[in-house]
Amino acid sequence: MSDFLEDNGALFVEVILPLPIKKLFTYRLPSEYFEFAMVGKRVFVPFGVKKVYTAIIYNITSEPPSNYEALNVISMIDDNPILDQNQLKFWKWIASYYMCGLGDVMLAALPNGLRIASESFVCLQTETEYNEEDLDPREILIINALKGKEKVKISDLETELKSKASFVKIIKSLYDRDLIILFEDIGQQFKAKQETFVKINSNLTEDDLKSALQSLETKSKNQYDILLSLLAQPKQTAVKKDLINKYLLKTSSFKSLVDKNLIEEFKVDTSRFSFSAQKPFESMILSEAQNHALIEIETEFKQKNVVLLHGVTSSGKTNIYIELIKKQIENNHSVLILVPEIALTEQFINTLQEFFGSVMMIAHSRFTFNEKVEIWNSVKNGTTKVLIGSRSSIFMPFKNLGLIIIDEEHENTFKQSEKSPRYHARDASLVLANMCGAKVLLGSATPSVESYYNAKHQKYGLVTLNQRFGETTKAKIIIVDTKEEERTKKMTSVFSETLFNKLKHLRQEKSQAILFQNRKGFVPILECSTCGWVSKCINCDISMTYYKYSNNLRCHYCGFHQDNISKCQACGNHSMTMQGYGTERITEELQLLLPELNIQRFDQDSTKKKNAFKTIIKDFEEQKIDVLVGTQIVVKGFDFKNVQLAAVVNADQLLNFPDFRANERTFQLLIQLAGRAGRHGKKGEMIIQTKQADHPVLQAIKNYDFSFIYEKQLTERQLFLYPPFGKIIRITFKHKTQEVVNEISAIYANALKKQLGGMVLGPEVPHVSKIRNYYIRNILIKASLDHGKYQKLKEYLEEVYDYIVQKGQFKSVVFIADVDAL
Repeated sequence: MSDFLEDNGALFVEVILPLPIKKLFTYRLPSEYFEFAMVGKRVFVPFGVKKVYTAIIYNITSEPPSNYEALNVISMIDDNPILDQNQLKFWKWIASYYMCGLGDVMLAALPNGLRIASESFVCLQTETEYNEEDLDPREILIINALKGKEKVKISDLETELKSKASFVKIIKSLYDRDLIILFEDIGQQFKAKQETFVKINSNLTEDDLKSALQSLETKSKNQYDILLSLLAQPKQTAVKKDLINKYLLKTSSFKSLVDKNLIEEFKVDTSRFSFSAQKPFESMILSEAQNHALIEIETEFKQKNVVLLHGVTSSGKTNIYIELIKKQIENNHSVLILVPEIALTEQFINTLQEFFGSVMMIAHSRFTFNEKVEIWNSVKNGTTKVLIGSRSSIFMPFKNLGLIIIDEEHENTFKQSEKSPRYHARDASLVLANMCGAKVLLGSATPSVESYYNAKHQKYGLVTLNQRFGETTKAKIIIVDTKEEERTKKMTSVFSETLFNKLKHLRQEKSQAILFQNRKGFVPILECSTCGWVSKCINCDISMTYYKYSNNLRCHYCGFHQDNISKCQACGNHSMTMQGYGTERITEELQLLLPELNIQRFDQDSTKKKNAFKTIIKDFEEQKIDVLVGTQIVVKGFDFKNVQLAAVVNADQLLNFPDFRANERTFQLLIQLAGRAGRHGKKGEMIIQTKQADHPVLQAIKNYDFSFIYEKQLTERQLFLYPPFGKIIRITFKHKTQEVVNEISAIYANALKKQLGGMVLGPEVPHVSKIRNYYIRNILIKASLDHGKYQKLKEYLEEVYDYIVQKGQFKSVVFIADVDAL
């Protein structure tokens, strides 16, 4: 540390703060922390007027900040760094590549329990007297809320008053008159779970024990039983609650034995998770095709760091993953398995847990504050060898990372689009693996065009697995022209004659069906049949979905909802008609048409209640449900033994989506759906209902022709410089005033076009042009694949924005840069 010190003995640390800001902040390090300061350790630092934050030391220097006076670090938190150099390097890359700050990365990467911030509290000043007649009724309301309480969060008090502005004014008034105390306090911190153990006092001799047992046998049966049970335990030690439950012992008896110095009680940190035992590693029974694919993958890994496993649905990719993971663990390496959504991969996870037991953990958002920190620590100390999680798992502190498996690598849920950093977990994983010297396996039955292109052009290794595992065969795909069926009046509600007949004979065939409709609710549009008025959200430029079970209208973007309307808000006529079909309507109508079938809706709304998701899956597996009607949730990787029919109620919604990836995604989605039918030796069928029966994408799906889709997409993308022939950055401006967002987006786009020309498209009004009262304008920039030029372009985009936003009227505009936008 002495290398950093100047003659005056001052030492400073540059820290990352958990705030959406791009710059680092410098703090003076008190001399008592000189020998303990290390890059990657956490410290408490003051920020702003009163706030205290957990920050991470990014750099140690003897140079003070040039434009402000450095405040002192309050205290050190860690004995050892929680981040190593590789992680900080990875964070820096994420921030640089995805145009965000290290603070954004910290917010995304660290569990809440590791980035504690102070919270604002208020309490009554008991020494100050007051007369209620001199107080405003709202001030009395606040004072009454504080009475009898040691402290109350400021945020909790705000709910007492409807107006936030009034709340601030009242709090200030009470503070100025010394009626309340305002202060900051550190929020909740991680606490290890502890288990109470008991053991025979180690200082007791054999004679002491004999004497105690003789005395207690007649005086206290409970205490006697405790001693006997402990003597029978290994090392004369046991978990206290286990003894209580097993022998129905009293807690007071343990205390009595402690007081007599016959036993000792002590606490041990323990896990919040229950683990199954790990199986002894045995070789999987692989088919000839699987074994050949495994050998090919290992051969490719000798030459390349990334391999794409193109394995058709039901080909048994999981078995290959297990073999690869085993070898990594045997070599003392850890493995990260990324899946699109944890909730949709329970069967996959259960299979892996059977093999890897206690060395495997799952990371997802449903875990508690303390559980997330425990998972982090388990990965960091190397106890967890196999971690399975969604996209944010790439930020875990892996020890000896040897392999990253990205299952269903084509899924767009690997891209974070809602908040910064807007990273793509698949792409970022390649960088992480390179930094750690690890390999990456991409797995998919329907690879993304970019990944397949990279494999075909030797950047990645390519292994193909064309055979389904066991006796499983591909489902037969039938395309039904609903336009023709409507003309000949063969439709029953939204069901074609072909689909309806198949559903009618499900019980007779002793089989089950999955129906896919990519619309939630009862109907997506409520429209006046007289004037054409449509019920729209008051906050967003989107029609509201009608939900029959709750009899209300709901916006899927902002959550606004209102009671159902019976008359047109424009012309006043009672002639509201329902347009389209959601999963709720399909479920209801099918139940009316075929009452003998048990039909269950399976979407976000039907799985909101605790354990509802697992209950529906379990009931379907046990054949208590005949038909599952759902959104994209039903497509994802489930392995149901008795499903012989899958159907797409309306494929046109997918094909007509305004996105250059629409055809690719339609192919991926429907091939995945076809893979749900006809597993475990049963012959399956998939019916696609459409008014575009001759559409080339649907014909490619019918023939399982991935090559056709790939070649067609490649030709179109090369012509328009879309990925993989170019990169895309989407710049989004948001503001509550339409004129302001129009003006800044036009100024910004024109400035870019002068320098970049035809690479800049827009500004354009998106399909949904207003969300949560913010008007939206997009600018699309097509960029070169050259890394150096791409990085300079991103710097230029920020420079132009910084220059424009200096004008006062634009300072409240929200600027979003989405790098490699989907």
